[in-house]
Order: sequence, then structure tokens, then C-alpha cells
Amino acid sequence: MDIFDRIDRRLRERGSTKRAMCEATGIPYSSLMALYKRRSGNMANETAIKIADFLGVSLDYLLRGEGSPRPFEENAAVRAALETKMKNLGVIREDGSVDEERFARFLRWLQSSAELIVADRHEP
Repeated sequence: MDIFDRIDRRLRERGSTKRAMCEATGIPYSSLMALYKRRSGNMANETAIKIADFLGVSLDYLLRGEGSPRPFEENAAVRAALETKMKNLGVIREDGSVDEERFARFLRWLQSSAELIVADRHEP
């Protein structure tokens, strides 16, 4: 799968088109079609960044097919889970304010948990 296959796949997933992407990003449609015709992965950095941003993917995924095709959606899920956990622990109060002491404890717990996960991954 090359960059153009990844673009097409993500456009389908989003229910969008190349023309809509070009209109939203300011990339000339004729320029995009020329890249497709040549199947050239040598596009300007600015063009690649605009496409990745529009598609909601990382540049790493767009250009090399590595990493997650949906890091921003996954980050939103992680953020929502953290917010729920913080509310359950009383870090975020019902009025939306933050209990600073509980927040500090939560950050220490989160850091130690992350360190344990990394350590477990490096054990033989």
C-alpha cells in the first residue's frame, strides 16, 4: 500500500473525496491528480502536512504507512478515559474545577504507572 492508497482509504473512511480535500486544504486539484498520475511520493512537505491534517492521520502513517492511521481519534479516546477517571477520583469536581492536591497525586500515580509499563516492556 502506497501513500495514494492510504489517502484513498482514509477518504473513503471519512466519506470524503479528493476534490473536497483539495477545496478544504487549498491544494490545487490538478496538482493532486498529477501526483496520482505519476504515483510520485515526492510531494512538497506543505502538501503532505495539509493532507495528513485533513485526513486526521500522522505524517508517519501517511508517508510510510507506519503507526496508527487514527492517532487523533485514539488520543480523544484516551483523553475521555482520563477525564472519566479524574472525575471518579474527585480530581475534577462537579462544578468542573480542579482539586489541585488530588491532581498532583493523580499525576504522580500516572507517572509511576507509565514507568512500570515501560519497565515491563523492557524485561527479557
